[in-house]
Amino acid sequence: MITQKKKRISQLGMVIFVLGIAAALIYQSISTWGIVESSLFDPGMPVDERLNSLRCPLIITTDEIGIVSASFTNPTDRERIRIVRASISEGLLLLRRELTTNLPLEPGQTRILEWEVTADDAVWGRYVFVRVFTPRSTSLMPSQTGACGILVVNWPGISGTFIATTLLILGLLGPILGLGIWSGVHWPFIEEGGRATVMIILAVLVLVGIYLSFIGHWIPHLVLLIIVFFLLISLATKAITGNDDIV
Repeated sequence: MITQKKKRISQLGMVIFVLGIAAALIYQSISTWGIVESSLFDPGMPVDERLNSLRCPLIITTDEIGIVSASFTNPTDRERIRIVRASISEGLLLLRRELTTNLPLEPGQTRILEWEVTADDAVWGRYVFVRVFTPRSTSLMPSQTGACGILVVNWPGISGTFIATTLLILGLLGPILGLGIWSGVHWPFIEEGGRATVMIILAVLVLVGIYLSFIGHWIPHLVLLIIVFFLLISLATKAITGNDDIV
């Protein structure tokens, strides 16, 4: 039997844990949905490899300009010109504007290209899709492509980077901090072993999910999100059907 003070601490830990899980799931859902949708945007021809240097903001607001960037390197001992084509959506999935750059590169040189996007580029007012493609130059400079989706939110006056960073920090720290506070009250989990196990697994899975969202592997990420969803149902069921409350 826990005291009233410990119960309040336990409740605080559970609230922080749930908020952290929610923030992590929102962050990952935005990322995964953007990747899935952008894979259908201007797919073009098969290429040699993925353009891993492509960087896009996760979120932009209706009154800000987002910057998409990608870096290109010349690993050869001769000057090369890299042809880079960027396709950006224009309100509909089938409409896009194309920007082509002939990028001169000295031997060993790396240069970064940037493109601006705004809410006006969003498909159905929700996602801006970008695809960057560069054809094969030599065996050391294979053809590459990368795509991303950028969520547009109608929160003028707030930076999309601030929103995404806040979700990320809450998603990283919330589950760990909340679980730590809750565990301090219920340790050694004599009566809470099942619930503690589910919470630990949830915390681990959402952290793995955030990592997968960074590297862009959307298929395992989607499977992981489904597993997390069912674990949340399990946790809620334990709280509803158990003899004690959720704390």
